[in-house]
Amino acid sequence: MLNCETMKKAARISVVSLLAMWVLCGCSNVAPAAAQASFPKFWSEFRSAALSKDATRVAALTKFPFETRGTTDNDPPKTIDAQAFGKLFPRMLAQDVGLSAEPEPMIRYIERKPEVAQTGDEVRVGQFVFAKQNGKWLFVRAYLEEE
Repeated sequence: MLNCETMKKAARISVVSLLAMWVLCGCSNVAPAAAQASFPKFWSEFRSAALSKDATRVAALTKFPFETRGTTDNDPPKTIDAQAFGKLFPRMLAQDVGLSAEPEPMIRYIERKPEVAQTGDEVRVGQFVFAKQNGKWLFVRAYLEEE
């Protein structure tokens, strides 16, 4: 029969063994978006990928199906899968932010926004919307002209 101290020692060894196996097998490599608990960290990663025009990296930070809407509230939402996202992303970066009389593409707006204030679990940056879902930040929606 095992006594209480022996059982506690065995439990500690098991936990340590599991943690060691987890680290050694590479399971500690969490996906970039999954590791982002704070919006500033997420924004830095997203911004870097967007400025590089790297649709693959941006897609890794995106919720699919991805939602697009037109620029008015009457425009119905559309969903985009990961494959179509790569083709649509350059258009998203090229569109006007719509915040001033002079046209400014989203990529230039992102370029001049190294930091973005966060209030709550949803943040809008120009025509892009980000939301915290299940503890991680994701790119969830874009408003597109002529959608």
